[in-house]
Amino acid sequence: FNTWFQYQGWSGAVDTFVNGNREFVLEDSEDTRPRWSGLAAKGGEVIRARLNPEERAQFDLADKVEWDKLNKPGVLRVMGRAESDVVRASRPERILSSRMVRRWKAKPGAYSSAVAKSRWCVRGFGDLDTGTLCTYSPTPQTESLMLFALVMLAEGFDQAIGDCESAFSQSRKLRRPGGPVYVEPCDGLAGRLVPEGCLIELQVAMYGLDDAPWEWHLTLTDFLKEIGFRKTLLDPCYYVRHEKGRLTAQIIIEVDDLWVATSPEYTAALREALTSRFRFGKWEGNTADFAGRRIRKEGGRVRFDMEKYILENIRPVPLAKGRKSKRKDPLSEAEKELLQSAIYRVNWVAKECRPEASGVASILASNLKAPTV
Repeated sequence: FNTWFQYQGWSGAVDTFVNGNREFVLEDSEDTRPRWSGLAAKGGEVIRARLNPEERAQFDLADKVEWDKLNKPGVLRVMGRAESDVVRASRPERILSSRMVRRWKAKPGAYSSAVAKSRWCVRGFGDLDTGTLCTYSPTPQTESLMLFALVMLAEGFDQAIGDCESAFSQSRKLRRPGGPVYVEPCDGLAGRLVPEGCLIELQVAMYGLDDAPWEWHLTLTDFLKEIGFRKTLLDPCYYVRHEKGRLTAQIIIEVDDLWVATSPEYTAALREALTSRFRFGKWEGNTADFAGRRIRKEGGRVRFDMEKYILENIRPVPLAKGRKSKRKDPLSEAEKELLQSAIYRVNWVAKECRPEASGVASILASNLKAPTV
């Protein structure tokens, strides 16, 4: 788009246009060349019906990739039509609906292209068992991440960051006193990847169920205990392993991401143990994404940045045509909500690794009681 608009000689008189369901916004720049950045629909979710044929084909492929990851023995069972009809007639309260959440996922790197990403989610808000389930699942504190990096450097440990592929599908077997949980296939699955009229029986807690994060956390941490790790007193996501009184490895968990630091002599053994039990989509060394950050281990330093989070989540608040000239007008409720969301996101980035943004977030937040254009 940059090249095309430069060729046309456009200077910025038009600052937005829409293609499919993606909005492209002309960003302010010190030079005269327009720079267009693609934004997803509201909430980052893509509406398939609004895509052009080429984009729709990309998401059809992404739907199939997602289904192929999940449709495995011990994870899901596609039931026959006759059995499905019996369940619909006898136990309709045990049937949940589902949806395919589609997004454009940015690749690492400034102004890089995005790829189609689909995730099948069960609508867990209709789950009758929710009141009896544990829905808590811990995430690591920022201080724990800093301490982890410090210990890793002090001990001279190797670093690796792993991402468990379709992690919830690798959880322990689903246990529900009320009986099995069934799901109606959604658009993108029904009649295409799942035979028409057939239900899906869940055999593990899938994305969207309230207990899925906790079930996954227990599955992973129970395995870590089996191979000699113990939870620290500092953080429920921080695990360490000692041998003859000496620290040999530490792992910090962010849902399905693992930040691993090991003594060189234990590196291969730990990787073998983890990859023999869990399926990883990535296992990277000194540079990788973790918990919304990119972590780079460079000799005696660890560097953090949040480029990917910023590119995917921090966007200009759009104003309708003509609004910019009415500088003293109060914001509408919708505009105020977008501004508030943007401030929270900037503030989180400032807190985690960009302290120079704290002032901007604070000044904007002080005006939230009566914000104007």
